[in-house]
Amino acid sequence: MSREQTNEAADFTELGALGVRPGEIISDKFRLEEVVGSGGMGVVFKAWHLELEEHVALKFLLPSRAGDPELRARFALEARAAAKLRSKHTVRVHDVGVLHGKLPFIVMEYLRGRTVGEILKERGSLPIELACELAIQTCEALAEAHARGIVHRDVKPENLVVTMDQDDSPLLCVVDFGISKVALALDPGRTNPGGTVLGTPYYMSPEQIDGCETDGRSDLWSLGAVLFEMVSGRKPFGGATFASLASEILAGPPRKLRKVRFDAPEELEAIIEKCLAKSPADRFASVGELAKALEPFAPVESGAVAERARRIGASASGVKSERPSGPSLDAVIVSSGKMRARQGVESPWRYVVDGADVAAPGQSVPPRSGSRPSTSPPSSDNLAETVAGARLGFVIATEARRRALLLAAILAALVVAWIVARVSGL
Repeated sequence: MSREQTNEAADFTELGALGVRPGEIISDKFRLEEVVGSGGMGVVFKAWHLELEEHVALKFLLPSRAGDPELRARFALEARAAAKLRSKHTVRVHDVGVLHGKLPFIVMEYLRGRTVGEILKERGSLPIELACELAIQTCEALAEAHARGIVHRDVKPENLVVTMDQDDSPLLCVVDFGISKVALALDPGRTNPGGTVLGTPYYMSPEQIDGCETDGRSDLWSLGAVLFEMVSGRKPFGGATFASLASEILAGPPRKLRKVRFDAPEELEAIIEKCLAKSPADRFASVGELAKALEPFAPVESGAVAERARRIGASASGVKSERPSGPSLDAVIVSSGKMRARQGVESPWRYVVDGADVAAPGQSVPPRSGSRPSTSPPSSDNLAETVAGARLGFVIATEARRRALLLAAILAALVVAWIVARVSGL
């Protein structure tokens, strides 16, 4: 067992000793159900709010970290930073607390869905329109954070959760502001102590690796790296060790997008390369500008989100509560981008969010717990999957036939040209 696994096992043992385990009731109102995530600083439980009768997420600082004043301050800072954000694309913080006087926890909105990282691991690269739509939604969340003086500093696929909105359209939420940089209005005099490098190496901007001051353009660099991965299924920079990866990020060029995703537009490649510029001055000035640049490559419904991201960048007071409806996966996959008839079924995007098995046409599969919002305990979820897999397979097969016909037409044209040339030479 590795040192990390040993420490994790010790943390969970100590959490259990403090009454933090499935089935236990915290602060007389939260019944813990299951662990839904863990990291270097904390562990997240899905919990049932006994008074409000809805699910919430409780994030506990790990016992091995709770004794560190700096980490306790950073944990509290996450709650303070996220609580100031109102966008639908940012996870909501409801409350904070301390268990037994020594274990801090945050009460957050419970998101039913999966991270972009989980989706990429299972599905590989995403359709270009879908990747750009998710990136634009991320831009709106970051635009509000930046307008309030908050730099996330850890934008990565694992911190982008895709769930379903009330209209059955994809809704992306940015989570984990635990290492965010907050402006003086939030925490006077706070800096990155000792020049410590904070973030996830593959998505860290050059200035983060150098331990320099960061602003919103650092998040923009990270989002560019995430967008590259969503489109291509690969990371823009490689490296077997942190040293080699850091060297690539600081001095080497990123991979060429069109070499790993041949159907990516040249303009999209240029946009991502601008995000990944070494100098912040050579990038987009804001995530709002990036959102507007991505608009031509996203479904038409994303235009309003991109415009809102641009406006939020100028003033945090410009945030609006409404959100335009997003497209179904049909509009994302079909090259024409036109919405097909919904035919009275759920969005075929749901199977990507839930990660469920896909039924054959006209059939259903057993329901997955937590597959859609509910105001009752999970045992009441009795939802069947749709025929999304069959529809996706049809689209893929149609695209394959289209390409085969195009190749045949090109070959026929070459043969005709050769015959004409021979006849003309006689």
